Amino acid sequence: MNTENRKIYSCVVEYKPLIYPVLLYALGLLIGTVIFKVSEINQFESIFKTLFDSEDLLTLFLNRLSIYCGLYLFSVLFGMCIIGFPVIYIIPVITGFVIAFKTAYFYSNYSVKGIGYSLLLIIPEAAVYITLLIFTVSKSFDLSKKLLKETVNKTDMTQDINLKSYLKYYVLLFILAVLIAFINSLIIFLFQGLISL
Repeated sequence: MNTENRKIYSCVVEYKPLIYPVLLYALGLLIGTVIFKVSEINQFESIFKTLFDSEDLLTLFLNRLSIYCGLYLFSVLFGMCIIGFPVIYIIPVITGFVIAFKTAYFYSNYSVKGIGYSLLLIIPEAAVYITLLIFTVSKSFDLSKKLLKETVNKTDMTQDINLKSYLKYYVLLFILAVLIAFINSLIIFLFQGLISL
């Protein structure tokens, strides 16, 4: 193996905890797009009205907060569970699926305008939130594996795990999730008049 290949390999190994969630998110995007294409659009009309059509900012914010924090909390809970590390990767798939569905809905209903709506209402939200979620999933995967290793080996790894640093990290990301939910709700509230659902 030459030096260039060795560098690439070591880079992949180092960033593996972040690469897997990104690939699974892309898989979710693909699955969401395919399922939307073969399904009936009108059966999802009421869901999209709930997500994007609300008269007050508080309802939009609570809606977004429940979605964001729900996925976030599942990521954290799987991280604190010894069998959580293989299951945790379902979360980026679900997130990709939902984002693909929303984007496909806008495109199928509004064609070229739908791309603009997606760029305004979905893509910024997705880019920021999926970044936060990927870091959460990566950290939770690491914690879950360490907990499993400690349980199987019956060794004390409290110094390796340092639960306090994990909790600080989780609290910081939770605050960011709430902030993202509020900013996204505000954007949708300000621009929802452009879209007639």
